[in-house]
Amino acid sequence: MKRLFTLAVLLIISHKLLAQHESTAFTVTGSGLASTLSNDYQCIGINPANLGVKSGKRLNLGFAETSVGIFSNALNKEDLRDIFNTYTSNNSTANNFSSEDKKRLAKSFADKGISANIDFTWIGVSLKIPKVGGFAFSVREHITSKMVLNANFSDIIFNGYKATYFDTTFVINGDTTGFSNNPELISKITEGSKVQLSWVREYNLGFGRTFINNDNFKLSLGTSVKYLNGVAVVDVSSKDGELNAYSGISNSFLPGLSQIQGKFTNSTSISNAVGQGFGLDLGANIKMKNLTFAASINNVGYITYIGELFKLNDAKLDSIKNNGINNYLAESNSEFGTGEDFFDKTLVSKQSFTLPVNFRGGVLVEITKRLHVGADVYVPLNQAPGKYANTYASVGVQGRVSAVKLSTGLGIGTGLKLVVPLGIVFAPSKGVYEIGFASRDLFTFFTDKNPNLSGSFGFLRFGLFNLD
Repeated sequence: MKRLFTLAVLLIISHKLLAQHESTAFTVTGSGLASTLSNDYQCIGINPANLGVKSGKRLNLGFAETSVGIFSNALNKEDLRDIFNTYTSNNSTANNFSSEDKKRLAKSFADKGISANIDFTWIGVSLKIPKVGGFAFSVREHITSKMVLNANFSDIIFNGYKATYFDTTFVINGDTTGFSNNPELISKITEGSKVQLSWVREYNLGFGRTFINNDNFKLSLGTSVKYLNGVAVVDVSSKDGELNAYSGISNSFLPGLSQIQGKFTNSTSISNAVGQGFGLDLGANIKMKNLTFAASINNVGYITYIGELFKLNDAKLDSIKNNGINNYLAESNSEFGTGEDFFDKTLVSKQSFTLPVNFRGGVLVEITKRLHVGADVYVPLNQAPGKYANTYASVGVQGRVSAVKLSTGLGIGTGLKLVVPLGIVFAPSKGVYEIGFASRDLFTFFTDKNPNLSGSFGFLRFGLFNLD
């Protein structure tokens, strides 16, 4: 039982990162115009049809483009600073929680949680050939995570034997143990709680071409095919009285994690991925004079993991030893008692998951060649592990002054929370070299609650040979 809770908390704390929706495309993040404005290799994963549009450079090359974000309706910015300080400290007991910290965090996480994402592009390259079309290739890492805890589970995770669930305590051999005189089934205690993690390495090859091209109407279509290596997947959930857990994790996933999580570790190394699969993106781009429409369906496919599937026996939780997790490294010596074996490994060694399918759509108005306005929408279409958290809609503007490109707008997602993105790109030497940074929400820097910290940046992007 200890392993399940330790794994769940470790994954929660280690991967609190939210989707940027634009992957590592820092040149369009913050504009609200990604579906229509993304170009070259940055458009695969967004709308591959844009490869067929005659704009930008003929040859583009980029390295180490990165997107990172954090969103939580349970934490504040001070908590995020504590997480950073804990992880950068050489002292494993640094920033340990006080009793008051644990009570506050238990309440904060009750029926709340965190959505998360990191995207990293090792290399991206694209080539547009007139009268033939555009080709692109990229190698990217996608790490996403989602966690939700109900009130009881949160209380037990943070407070241990001090949780209200345990009504009696005893000290045995110097260790304090909490007991429940009315123990409940694990499924009831954790009902509605969920921990999902996905780490996938993606090799993506895309092609786009303009099929109709006249002065008043242009139609471009595109597709990309991706080969996927699964580095890690975890799907632990409690719903309608049923407990399930599946994992396929490389031993190299995190230092020491294989020893911590015990039964949840697959012996495959990171070089021999624990998952393999394929995905398909389809897109269309229509331009009528100064008006552009774009639509795409992304991530149609599957990935199969070699891991372990567990049936979790629905035992009653009767005791806990020690006082919950001690800091953001999820350090704890807590042991949970159920009176019976909680794990029941099945014979299933492979599990297939559909990919997190999404729809993207957008409209763009070209005011001048240097000024664009429009709108964009991102809609997740299933509940697959690794899906981005919410529907996201935005309106935006992108303008260029000399060698500087500025983007901003308004975005809105689940909970009707407004965000104000901002993107800045410097393109000296007539755009041969680009460097830039974008944030998805400027409000976060001026408010304390519900942080939506994010950043997308790149500093090694090159474009050669004009098409315009």
